[in-house]
Amino acid sequence: MNSWLECINYLRNMSAHYMRLYKINMQKTPTSCKKLCPDFKPTNKVYDIIYIMKFMMPDADEWNNYVIPNISAMWEEYKDYVSFSDYGFSADWERNLKI
Repeated sequence: MNSWLECINYLRNMSAHYMRLYKINMQKTPTSCKKLCPDFKPTNKVYDIIYIMKFMMPDADEWNNYVIPNISAMWEEYKDYVSFSDYGFSADWERNLKI
């Protein structure tokens, strides 16, 4: 849990200070929790932190019906300029992020 919170805080600080997240390898990567996410394979990208955040979200409906659609809308808006994979997202990211 400490690793997860530290990584979320790290991403928050990077975002708050307008640091570039595109094509960046994160210096902090969340440790794997075999009970919650046995299939977790770190990419050292932003996706890792978003992935572990789903396990900390107390409301699955809010995650599935608000967070994921907002990420999807952002990708749709910027798809001509950025690539999913540059953030560590795979082609089946929506399925993997659903609670």
